[in-house]
Amino acid sequence: WMHFILPFLNEQLDKMSLHGVSGKQIEQEVVDFVRECARLYYINKDHVPSATIGYLLLKTILNCVRHGYVETERFPFLAANIIIYHYQDARNSAAAGGAAGSSAKVPPPLEWLRECFRSSIAHQRLQLRAVEEIAQRLLGQHDDLDGDLDAAAAGTTISAAQQRDVLLVLATIDDESCFYFWQQLAASSPKIIKSNERAVKKLLSTVQRMVLAAVDKRRVDSRKVDACAEMLRALEPCINHRCAAPLFQLTLQVLALKPLAHQSGYSDETLSRIARKIPPDVGLTLPCCLEALERCGSLTREALCAFVPHLLLTDPDTSVRAEALRVLRYRSDLLVPYCNMIIAAAHATGTISGTDVDAVLDDATLAVAAAPTLAQLAIVHSPAVVAVVEFLVRAAKTTRFNDPQEKPDIGVLLAIDVIAENKSMGELALAFTERGKKRDLQLLQKVAKLSPKWRKVVEAMEHSGILQVCRSASDTAAAGAAAAATSAATSSATTATTTTATSTGAVPAVVAARKVKKSSGSSGKIRKNSSKGNTVDVAAGAASTITTLLEEDKLVGEIEKACNDKKPMVALYLCNQLRSTSSTTFQQRGLPLLRCRILPLLVTTNAIPTPTNAAAVSSSNGDVAPEFSDGVLQNYNQYMSAMRQVQSLFIDEAERALQLQRRIDDLNEAKVRKILSTEGPMRARLWMSENRVAAPHLLTLVEMYELQGAVVAAHDPAAATVAAATTGGAA
Repeated sequence: WMHFILPFLNEQLDKMSLHGVSGKQIEQEVVDFVRECARLYYINKDHVPSATIGYLLLKTILNCVRHGYVETERFPFLAANIIIYHYQDARNSAAAGGAAGSSAKVPPPLEWLRECFRSSIAHQRLQLRAVEEIAQRLLGQHDDLDGDLDAAAAGTTISAAQQRDVLLVLATIDDESCFYFWQQLAASSPKIIKSNERAVKKLLSTVQRMVLAAVDKRRVDSRKVDACAEMLRALEPCINHRCAAPLFQLTLQVLALKPLAHQSGYSDETLSRIARKIPPDVGLTLPCCLEALERCGSLTREALCAFVPHLLLTDPDTSVRAEALRVLRYRSDLLVPYCNMIIAAAHATGTISGTDVDAVLDDATLAVAAAPTLAQLAIVHSPAVVAVVEFLVRAAKTTRFNDPQEKPDIGVLLAIDVIAENKSMGELALAFTERGKKRDLQLLQKVAKLSPKWRKVVEAMEHSGILQVCRSASDTAAAGAAAAATSAATSSATTATTTTATSTGAVPAVVAARKVKKSSGSSGKIRKNSSKGNTVDVAAGAASTITTLLEEDKLVGEIEKACNDKKPMVALYLCNQLRSTSSTTFQQRGLPLLRCRILPLLVTTNAIPTPTNAAAVSSSNGDVAPEFSDGVLQNYNQYMSAMRQVQSLFIDEAERALQLQRRIDDLNEAKVRKILSTEGPMRARLWMSENRVAAPHLLTLVEMYELQGAVVAAHDPAAATVAAATTGGAA
């Protein structure tokens, strides 16, 4: 069989036509001879075949398939059976520690699949179906067996591990027929591909090598490229997020190899679905994104907003710009560099007063999408506050037209509130007054009507006098401009009168006109200088007020930072500084921080000590003596100094929140008891005198200890002598 019969049969097959079965008796005898060999070794199993004869028989069967002999002879089943038999034989021999009977010239059994997917074999649709059936049987996906082949199929079903090995081999074949097989497998059995991620990655690597080879050779096989493109399209539902980025990049590269006239089969929806599977932390390369923006439609560009939103701010499609604006909300690194582009992208081409319905809808869509992003921009970039607030006020008006109840969109209103919550009054005052425009002050009144939080900010500005000063500055500037215009008009009229008088010969009139002109010019100059001086004084007052507010905001920020860093004493001194700077700001912002954060932080950080038996002391009405740790009693002076400082700065708040005086008394009592128990009443009296502790109950406690000592001395003089030696000596 190996040396004579199979080579002879291959010679006879090569003489046959490739256009189909001719029906000649001699050709049918040759095909039957090939089937007889398969019956002896793999159906009846009369002999044990070696890997060499199996490989030669498979190539002969594939030669029969190449000439059109497929369905009647069941050659696809026989070919699959040969590969499975030798694959399992090789695995069993390896598990037993031996070696399968094969020649060094014969490749491993699964590598025989490469012979099946050669272009010379699957050159027509009939042959392509045959080799696809071979691969399906190897994967366990083809089970329509009948007749005498049922017995031969017994015991040849492969496991999941064997199925994985088959897919890994198929993933390395870069032939047109294999690409069509992957396309069919993705459509019929997507679960197999989903459960074999390693094979999918290897398949994508194979396609990558094919693309690079085509670029290097500057020659493209259009049929192979078409098959590859269709395969990548079919793989889209079967891949996970880990394979999405390579699939997207490969798809663009394969499409770049195709002529533009043949790319209509690839839809924008497919590319957009692949792009949406890519995790944001993985992303795409910039050249890949630029290529996609040039080739793809609006759906794919909208999906790419997750990676390059700043490149899509000028996109002509409204939905793409809206998605880019939504994504930029979470990209703080891009907000400030692209500030002007973000604000410009939020405006549609139409206007709300126009008759174009699409323009009005575009305005509303962009307004809702851009509102959170613009609010975040205003928070991180103060120079953009006025422009952002102006847009949000306009957006509230725009979205009201699309609401059945004529109410602004809730997202726009929340964005307006977020700015007021995260920006201090000083920063907002500086933003709306630094340009000195009356329009900015009017904008404040408009936004105050939309948001209660902004209304409080405007009321605080009114209360601090900022708005009055700025209005006076703008009014004075307007009056100065009007006076200058009136002076210019008067000068022009006088010149005209003088010219008329000169032409008529009235010399006295000329002299009178000159006097009037000189008088009016000097008075106009005085008024101009006066207006200029008033404007400068008013502007200086506004700048001074805003500077004070900014300093107060800075103090509040330092207090919050000290609280976050768990430095309550630093925060306490800063809070006292804020109180001395502005009582109003202290009442509005400093006092809540003092009560809710600073004073509780003194206890939690152990800056003010708490008795170890605090619960028993608080519930005993004075019957239980307070106890402190040895560390606290040893550092008595440090803790007492801290409590005295807190008491001197904020006595009322400290007493209300911490009951500070009771804590001081408890610490004094614990210290006195400690000295009485270790050093005696004489040392306790001396300590109380040095630290100016004169609480009546502590004096009574010391007297009780002294009385106990006297009673002991009366009954036991020796013990009294020892006690005097230990306590009196220490005193």
